[in-house]
Formats: sequence, C-alpha cells, structure tokens
Amino acid sequence: MKRLIALALLALASLGAYGWDDHDMLTFLSLGGQDYAGELVVAEKLADFLEAEKAALAPFLDDLEKRASASMRELPARPESLALDSRLSGLELSIAFLKAIRVNPTLPYLLFIQPAAGAPRNRRHMPLPVKAVDLFDARFPNQPFEAIVAGEQLQVLSILTTASDEPDYGLDIGLYEDNRTNYGATYGLGTQPFGNPALHYGSQAPFHMSFPWEDPVIKAAAPFVGRGLVEYRVMQFTELARFAMKSGHPYWGWRFAGWALHYMQDMAQPYHARLMPGKGTIGMLALYAAGSKADVDGAVILLSNRHLLFEDYFYRLLSTQYMDESSSPVFKAMREGTGKPVAFRERFAYDVAAKASYDRGAALDKLLVESFPLHYTSDPAYDYGADPRKADYDSLAVLRETVPAQAKALEASATAIFADMGDYARSYMAYVRDGAARLPPRKTPVDMRAVLYISAITAFVAVLVYLLAMLAARLRQRRS
Repeated sequence: MKRLIALALLALASLGAYGWDDHDMLTFLSLGGQDYAGELVVAEKLADFLEAEKAALAPFLDDLEKRASASMRELPARPESLALDSRLSGLELSIAFLKAIRVNPTLPYLLFIQPAAGAPRNRRHMPLPVKAVDLFDARFPNQPFEAIVAGEQLQVLSILTTASDEPDYGLDIGLYEDNRTNYGATYGLGTQPFGNPALHYGSQAPFHMSFPWEDPVIKAAAPFVGRGLVEYRVMQFTELARFAMKSGHPYWGWRFAGWALHYMQDMAQPYHARLMPGKGTIGMLALYAAGSKADVDGAVILLSNRHLLFEDYFYRLLSTQYMDESSSPVFKAMREGTGKPVAFRERFAYDVAAKASYDRGAALDKLLVESFPLHYTSDPAYDYGADPRKADYDSLAVLRETVPAQAKALEASATAIFADMGDYARSYMAYVRDGAARLPPRKTPVDMRAVLYISAITAFVAVLVYLLAMLAARLRQRRS
C-alpha cells in the first residue's frame, strides 16, 4: 500500500508548482464586487513593517507556533533557534522573520503587483522581470509584473489578487531536511512526507495539497498521507494578516490575507484534496494486492493526465469568461456564491473546502473520463504532461464542438466549484477584516467510515467470541 500511495503522491507532487494556475483570477472574481475592494492602501516594505513591530511580533509568533503545534498533530514543532530575535534590524531581521514562519528566505518579497489580464498597464510602473519574483519564470508567456514603490497608494483588490498567486512563486520551496537547502535543514519539518524531495518544484507539494478526508484504512497504511500542511499556512497568514491590520500596517494585512486565500483555493481543487479520485479504497487495495508494477505505473499516469487535463480545461474556461461580467456563469457563480455560505472557523480549509472537494472528486473524475477522448484520460501509454503538443489542444473548444452535452455537464461542475470558492473567499475576508471577531470553534464533519469499520470489527469479534464460547460449551458437554 505504501508503494502505491507513494507513487500516486509523486505524480501529484510533480504538478505542485502549477496547480490552480492564476489564483489572481479566482480572487478577482470572488472579491471584485466587495465594498472594500476599491479602498486605497499605502504600500510598505516588509523591512519597515518588521522594524516597526518587531518587539510585539516576536512573542506573537512564539504563541502562534505553540497554538499551531497544539492543534495540528501533523505539524512538527518549530525549533527554538528559529524564534524571532527582536534585537535584529535590516536584512538580518527580514531573514529571521522568514525563517521564524518557515518559508523560503531566499526570495526578495518585493513590492509588486500583477495587473488583471487585459487591463491597461500603468505607465508609471517599471516592468518587473518574472525571475525577480517567481522561481518558475518559464510559466508566464508575457511579463505580468510591475514594480511599485513604498508610499504608493494601491487598491485593496490589486493587493489581494497579486498576493493570492504569490505562494506559487517559490514561497514553499526547499523547506524539508532532504531538500538540500541550508534553511530546510534547520526548519525542523523532518523529511518530505510525499513527492520527490530531489525535484525543486515538487518540494512545495505538502504545503499545497492535503488529504484530511482519505479513508482511515489508507491513513493507517500510510500515515504520511496525513502530513500535508495546508492548514498550517492558512492559520499562520490569517493570524499575521489580523496582526498587521490591528497594528496599523494594512498593506501587509491584505498581502498576508491574499497568501492565506491561495491555500484555501488549493483545497477547493479536488485533485489537491483527494489522493486518487478515480479509485476508491477497495480499488486502491486491489491495485496494490493484485496489480503489477506496470499496472501501478499506468494508474499513476492516468491520475496525472486527468489532473492536468482538469486544470487546463478550467483555466481555459476562466480565461474565456474572465472579464465578461454580463453573461459569464462562472463570474456570476463566484460573485453570488451558493446562497448558503459557511462562516470562517477553525480548520475551515480542511473541514469545509477539502471536504467538499473530496466529496465531489470521484464524480468529477468520472465526468472527465466520459467527456474527453480516451486517449487523454484512459491510455496509460500516453503522458499528457510530457506531450510537447498539449498546448495546442484546446480542451474547452473540443468539448463544446464535439460533445456539447458533456461540455455543459463539466461546466456545471466547474460552476459549482467556483461558487463554493467565492463563498470561501468572502467568508474568510469577513473574519480577517473584523478585528474584534473571535474564531468560531471547529465543527468537524463526522466520518462514518471509521464508525462503520469499528462497528464491523466489533461485530466480527463478538461473533467470533460467541462461536468460540459455543464451541467450548459443546466440548464440555461431550466430556461430561
């Protein structure tokens, strides 16, 4: 079982740098209509925020880490050596802060914005090379970033949209002991729980993918499945956002909030919250027990293909309707939501977002198989990710032209996911913006599988004891 799950997670982790591409679009569609979106905020350098608040920030971060470790069994405690030293200043202070929150300290965390797709460029802003911000600079066909300066006024929506894409630029790269980085060796996070630690981009996967709702049998067979740390990032950046806002640093309040939004959006992606959406527990056990290495490798390829195809299709769907406020069902879904939003609370990313993703994962996987040519979804000899021609395959156009009924069904599925995502963003921001709000307690959905398994085992043991007792009674009768 561990071999099978390790291979599956390796395939998922290979996509870790590219999942839910363009979070800025998701945030724009979710929050663009909010009354605070157009408010102006003064940009501030990270070093200036830290210098002003370092005395209060040091104990705040210590308390935050203690609470996080106490509430998350999957989180290794932060080493004492990483505690923020408030006596530091300048670059040393900035690096110490980044290490204290266990992110990649080699990134510059510059002041920049990512203008909305199709929006006119600000002539006062200097274009910023992608590699100055993003370790994965090959992803962008254009030059999407603009440099800004401290003291400049920015709209809240611009800060949020830009920041919500930022964690994919390398913030979570190289954080584990086996990632061959100097800082990863000191962070106390142990070895990378899943994915290939030798792959530069794959090392971020445990912070962008978590599987809290996998079957208890799977968790028991492979405990590392439960070591994803998405919720850790949500808690950290939410607390930092509220700290920054309360202490008079709204720019960093909004930027930290945008970072947290990124991880919740990742949990809305079914292939980030369910290990193998196309197989149930029995199917995974059967594959491991009776499948050859070729069978397992083939299953991993199919998983990878569907994951990539799903994201390509949804990206194209968003791109075609991004600025179409009047007729886009996606825009309407993200702006209006489901009509039944859930208030933000403890473990929201897992108990609400990941649970919904897990529950819809199997149906979505089945829909993908039914919609696209089998060559893309069901041929283990074909690797979609390695196909240099995949960019020429317009998944959205192909479906609409060849199987319009299936295209409509898949778009309905997309609309439901985006409606949830809009609700999540607005519930989250309502909490972050209310400085007096207290985080409601966790309401963990009941996982009946564990109850059923325990009941079945209890019943089996009871029957076995009964039969043994009956057998013992008969033996006594014969002897007498």
